[in-house]
Amino acid sequence: MRIALMAVLVFIALVLQSIPVAAEISSYSVDVIISDDTASSNIEMIFTKPVKNLIMSIPGTPQDVNVEPTCRIDKALLQTNIICDDVINKLIVTYKSSIHRKEGWLIWSETFRMPQPASNLSVRVKLPAGAALKEPVTDAIEPSGASITSDGRHIQISWSASNVKEQWTGSIAYERFEISAISTLLAIIAIIVAAGAIAYKYYFTSSKEGMKMILPVLKKDEKTILECLIKHGSGVNQKIIVKESGYSKAKVSKVLKSLSERGLVKLERTGRSNRIFWGKEIKKES
Repeated sequence: MRIALMAVLVFIALVLQSIPVAAEISSYSVDVIISDDTASSNIEMIFTKPVKNLIMSIPGTPQDVNVEPTCRIDKALLQTNIICDDVINKLIVTYKSSIHRKEGWLIWSETFRMPQPASNLSVRVKLPAGAALKEPVTDAIEPSGASITSDGRHIQISWSASNVKEQWTGSIAYERFEISAISTLLAIIAIIVAAGAIAYKYYFTSSKEGMKMILPVLKKDEKTILECLIKHGSGVNQKIIVKESGYSKAKVSKVLKSLSERGLVKLERTGRSNRIFWGKEIKKES
């Protein structure tokens, strides 16, 4: 009786040992760079233990799909499947997808599926230069809780999550500022007119472009004041900014001081007022 019981216990132990323990993803990192109408995604998965016969799916119809190490790529109607037969410790997937337009806004939206539960997920999206988020920002970014940073030219949105079991979906609504064809035409005409006009038009257009690149990452009151400079040109009197912005003299002075300290504008005292010129950082951006 005792021998029979021991045999049963040994059999159960052997069976339990033969059942594979599912590996998890210790790190699932996504980097997305948006350029024009295309988003380039780079996904890196690191597993807690070697895995075999892994199947990962990408929703939709991604383009230029590449996998490292080499795995089979099976394109279906509604998704693309990546099938890895060999044992792997890490998987890197890159592909391109399209940016869509909805109600006048450019929309990046992507769903990332997990072939195994992910202990840690990080997603970082870099918008193109000159892009501005839809306002209010709470309506522009899903899910909420994202970190928003900028290098002065590009807005970057980052998310992090833990214990993601099946999939994660994010979206961003934004717009892009463009210099109009009319401004370009005016610059060409100015070149034809005279050498003096050439220098003036070049300075005005390039500084204006520099402002367009910086405007999206500024506060609302800062945008309003810089838009006055775009309208009237470098050297505008501070009284005109007070009149057109609708802000008080004290508020305009405070905002201009902040912009001046960051090199975006230059203040020159004239009588009892100031004249506002483009700063060195605006010229650097243009």
